[in-house]
Amino acid sequence: MAVEVIIAIDIGSSSIRCSAYRELNIIASSFNTTSSVNTVSGMINIQSTGAKTLLDLVEECLDETLEKLEYMDETVQVVSVGFACFVMNLIGTDKNGNIIGSEATMSYACGSDEVANEVDALKRELGEEKALELYKRTGAPLHSAYAIAQLRAFYKSNSDSVSKVSQWKSICSLLLDRWTARDDTPISYSEASWCGLLNYGTCDYDDLALDLLPDACTNALPKLADFDEVPFLNEGISQRTSYWERWPLLRGSRLFLGLGDGACANIGSKCSVPNRIACTVGTSAAARVCLPCPIGLSESLNFEAGLFCYRIDRSHILLGGALNDGGNAVEWIRQLLNLQTDESFDECLKAVSLLTESDCNKGSSIGTPTLIPFLSGERSTGFRTRATGAMIDLTHATTPAHMLKSVLEGVTLRLNAIVARICQTSKSLHQSTASILVVSGKALEVNDIWRQMLANCSGIKVVFDKATQEGTSRGVAVLITRAIQQSRDRDARLYLPGETISNALIEEPVDALRGYWKHISNRQEKLLYAISDMYD
Repeated sequence: MAVEVIIAIDIGSSSIRCSAYRELNIIASSFNTTSSVNTVSGMINIQSTGAKTLLDLVEECLDETLEKLEYMDETVQVVSVGFACFVMNLIGTDKNGNIIGSEATMSYACGSDEVANEVDALKRELGEEKALELYKRTGAPLHSAYAIAQLRAFYKSNSDSVSKVSQWKSICSLLLDRWTARDDTPISYSEASWCGLLNYGTCDYDDLALDLLPDACTNALPKLADFDEVPFLNEGISQRTSYWERWPLLRGSRLFLGLGDGACANIGSKCSVPNRIACTVGTSAAARVCLPCPIGLSESLNFEAGLFCYRIDRSHILLGGALNDGGNAVEWIRQLLNLQTDESFDECLKAVSLLTESDCNKGSSIGTPTLIPFLSGERSTGFRTRATGAMIDLTHATTPAHMLKSVLEGVTLRLNAIVARICQTSKSLHQSTASILVVSGKALEVNDIWRQMLANCSGIKVVFDKATQEGTSRGVAVLITRAIQQSRDRDARLYLPGETISNALIEEPVDALRGYWKHISNRQEKLLYAISDMYD
């Protein structure tokens, strides 16, 4: 009997990973490094080196994984293929379905002045009350990371590419178009929600959001569907494409729409129930909770200001917040301090550990600078479009270890600001409050000092489950497995179950440090308040 395999493709802004799962265990994988996003303009580098596109690089990664499966001792049947992708992302195509070019693309990473000005214009146009209404309906505030401001700026640019755009696509829907010889693949609720265009209660484009866009834009928006609800994708790759011969293992495989990488990271790290908050630190950082919430809400959830609320699928939403700067803030200070070798960085990290041990006896932050870690701008919790980083409390006694410690603490404090709001919202919704923080992402997986900081700051136990490494692609496999079960059994559970956490490393909060973390949290908040007017 053939071994049933699910393939999960994780398209990140800096890498592509393709993993084959058998019963949620990876049996083959491949990896490509890429630079998909311009971190200033937010444009997607759809054209890669030479004649290859980003889509070509994804397919080459899939080639490698399929080749590994073909050489396995056991006979393999690929039953399905699914995607996680950085969100939001939109790519313009012409009337023939061809990609127009990088100039007609946009992503979450936009930090351009043009789009920031459009955010300001939108806030003036709507006024405070209407802007809040839009936020509560879509779960996304007015910010340069979302599609409304970027689309308005694009259509005002009078560039030649504006008239060429026939339809907006996601990266995943473009790939599926290629593989199925179609040009009408929808985008998922998950992808549309991350764009800030979806009413997450109804899973339709939000009327107020559409009213803010020109007709040419709304006419070009893609159709919507849940990630597992597109009938023609059940047929798999098309015989009318070159992929039929290229990928014989995918003949008859069921294909799924793309999902937001953050949602998949939550579910893949076993945070699919309300009492587990997932904290991820990779290049960026985020804290999120998965809540049961079927389509058809009579009214929007009353979530805390400063959070986002995205649709995952027809049964679940994702509540949380994200920081533009996580692991990249550590990389910034490492370069700034010229800690080029692993040995020099580890030595500095050991010094940070010694400083942390001495904090138990202080209750103050003497020696450690206070940092606002907005090196790439701010998303949660203030969503200030033009926010930048800041550091105070520098003296002649400040050492490289103090500065590295300030970066770790600065990011931790902003993550905890998100965690506190999640807990408050969960409490108001009569959901279970967080009993654990489940961490993922390389920065937290390899740095036990940082995990302990997160526990001490939040006052909540921190868990790292070694079985959930590569959590984003694992989340794709979990969601696809559930979708397959539901298609085979109408009585299958509506909501995702809580998975057992095993093989875990645990950091418990240190009560003696509660006063210290309260003190440095107050200092960061006071600094942020003091400089906020400078962001306008």
